[in-house]
Amino acid sequence: MKIELTPEEEKLDREIEYEALNLRDHIQANANADRVVALLRSLRARNAVPSHRMRYFTDADYNVGGRGSSRKEQFERNGNRGEDIVRNGHFLEVMRYFVYGPDLPAVTISAFAAKVSECGMVTSSDISGLSAEARRLARQTGLPKRKAADEFYKLALETMGHGYASSIRDGVMQMR
Repeated sequence: MKIELTPEEEKLDREIEYEALNLRDHIQANANADRVVALLRSLRARNAVPSHRMRYFTDADYNVGGRGSSRKEQFERNGNRGEDIVRNGHFLEVMRYFVYGPDLPAVTISAFAAKVSECGMVTSSDISGLSAEARRLARQTGLPKRKAADEFYKLALETMGHGYASSIRDGVMQMR
């Protein structure tokens, strides 16, 4: 689910550390932020980030449980604006999603995508079964419930669109 990158973007991507806790000091964090800014600028210039991934960040409707705010607005409420948002260590998770899609094992992504594909045009009658499958697969990942729910929400955006994605997220949140 990785987007296509130009050779220059590939080079930047290889140099980006997407795990903020792995950045040892302020100098390394700033250099990493410079690369993130450059990569995002390039991706935006050619509209390379799929619209649903961008809306995940900019649209309040795509922020389930966000109390009417988009993820971008949450950064702004915390005093970040413009490039400062992109330079913030918490943005790395968003940037990773822009480039790579959901942070789930490939086998999990394939299994869920296959279930969605079996449905053909997804309707409300398919959601119960798809939610159960998402829960089953989420348990196999070993991710904490909230993280798994968010990643399966992203996966649902990728495979079936926004209409039922929050139902899949809610289904994973019911995991025990």
